[in-house]
Amino acid sequence: MAGSRPEGRRKSRIEQRGSTLRLVVYAGEDPVTGRRVYERETVKGTDDADWSRAEKKLRAKDSYAVGAHSCSAQPWSSLDFVDEAGGVGG
Repeated sequence: MAGSRPEGRRKSRIEQRGSTLRLVVYAGEDPVTGRRVYERETVKGTDDADWSRAEKKLRAKDSYAVGAHSCSAQPWSSLDFVDEAGGVGG
């Protein structure tokens, strides 16, 4: 197939849009729809210092965001539930 990329779609990138840069960072998959979710942030300017700042932010966000929005049972483990006898359980 023409134009296909064997490595797949890039998950994080920097886009130049006019006089600004836009960071697009993969944030996981929506557990309901299964679609990819992306976080976006704008960095004003397009000179070398702005690109460096955008790349630094991209690295920081990329390492944080991967899996940050995935659905897991861990947050629920800290909640207390009332058991059938009326006592609070964990």
